[in-house]
Amino acid sequence: LHLSLIIQQIHPDQFDVQAVSNIVNAFVKLDVEPQVRRYLLEFMAVVTQCFDADEEFSPQSISNIVNAYAKADMVEEALPLFEHLALAAQLVRPEDFNAQAVANIVNAYAKVSRQLLQLEAQIDMQQLFAHMSQAACTIPATTLDMQNIANIINALAKTSTYDAPLLNHLAAGIEANAQRHDLSRDTQAVANIMHALAILNHRDAVQTLNLHLVPHMGRMLLDTASGCQTQGIANICWSCAVLQLRDDSLLDWCRRALALRLTSMNWSCLRQVQQFLLTLELDGLLPEGVQISSALASALSADSSHMTAVSSAVRARASAAGDTLDWKGVVDLASDCLVGSAWSFSESLGPETKASSSRAASLVVTRKKKSDIRRLARGRGSMFRP
Repeated sequence: LHLSLIIQQIHPDQFDVQAVSNIVNAFVKLDVEPQVRRYLLEFMAVVTQCFDADEEFSPQSISNIVNAYAKADMVEEALPLFEHLALAAQLVRPEDFNAQAVANIVNAYAKVSRQLLQLEAQIDMQQLFAHMSQAACTIPATTLDMQNIANIINALAKTSTYDAPLLNHLAAGIEANAQRHDLSRDTQAVANIMHALAILNHRDAVQTLNLHLVPHMGRMLLDTASGCQTQGIANICWSCAVLQLRDDSLLDWCRRALALRLTSMNWSCLRQVQQFLLTLELDGLLPEGVQISSALASALSADSSHMTAVSSAVRARASAAGDTLDWKGVVDLASDCLVGSAWSFSESLGPETKASSSRAASLVVTRKKKSDIRRLARGRGSMFRP
């Protein structure tokens, strides 16, 4: 608090860009009272706008400042700052950026893109991202690390920006990383990259994923401390469905991951897993007689006492098997988790809604297979949504 008050008593002319960058980054990271942080950041936003957009900003200072305000969720209070820094970024020569600056800038603007749109910000996001794309493509692909690649691709996915030349350049970066390092510990980056490529439906990268990324994924850790988390597992499974990744070792990793983490997944993750399992069923990749559509229909049509008994048996088997649980066990467990999650939600809506939700869900499941086959025939269009 004392430092914040001292800073706010200094005249804006006494600051330089580096000082602003250091101060806002520190106060975003420090454990301070939200009101103290907000007052300080509002003051520093005014100071930042005193610097000429075409002269005084470096790529690193732009990325640090805009990233700090995006993290602090101060878009409305600092809207002129976001506009000013977007202009400053576009006035920096593309070859002056490094990978981290590009990743931080696009990631920050992607994070607040909806708010900027709602507030009618004077920022041409398409032009900003085009400039940052040019900057990224000037950086040798062999020097890009996995985290920067993941952040840039994720920003493109968040803003629905399909930039094939940039995506192919980043794919070359993935290949270079795969050849130099063991990527099995970069679990979050791998999950984010696959998910973003699936959202963008960038099929040109499928060969790169199959040849260079997938071989590392079979070794990815599944322990809760350092391994892939539940959302990452769900994202990878969903991405396999969308991008039609069919590598045996990758699918086996998905089976083991689901066996261990299904019971801790929320509704959103479970829906992604359902789409993954349904795709395997439609493509004939599950063992004969193993069907997620049939398992769900059966579970939804069972009375509560039978469903409880079946649920207990399914979960006991899964607990005992661990990651050795076979595909039938995984499908049964996924069905149980999906139905249980749906019932938990409908119970909060009252008995009438619960009954109608159950009937509607049953109809959806029984008709799901035919409708999805039609969608698959049209090129897997609307079936896949995260």
